[in-house]
Amino acid sequence: MFKVHPVLRRHLRYATRTARKLARKLFQSMLVHGPKLERQQVLLGRFVDIGAELFAVTAACARADGLLARGGNNKELLSLVDYFCRSSRLRIERNFRGLHHNTDRQGYRLAQEVLDGKHDRLADGIVGRMD
Repeated sequence: MFKVHPVLRRHLRYATRTARKLARKLFQSMLVHGPKLERQQVLLGRFVDIGAELFAVTAACARADGLLARGGNNKELLSLVDYFCRSSRLRIERNFRGLHHNTDRQGYRLAQEVLDGKHDRLADGIVGRMD
């Protein structure tokens, strides 16, 4: 493996482990939902958000490593990348929790009721009707 600063190495190891976890969770969702997974847009959005965060962590570490190799300001650069990666971890973990603990079904049912006109009374006086 390449010689990488220990701070960056820690975040890159996290990204590697988490990418594997993401692949496992996506595969499990494919088994649970089957071909109907494509209809689970909110669930798929969480997977995409996790992947985007992992890409951002990896890109930030790679950029920082390149700057460090050219003799950049070590302390400031590392503290900035470390902060970004730590905050990204929080967003990733929140999205992983959201895969199973969410209100997606309730939100879907409510959206269907709104489309069926069951909640029109709530819009009275707020939104001008276009009849």
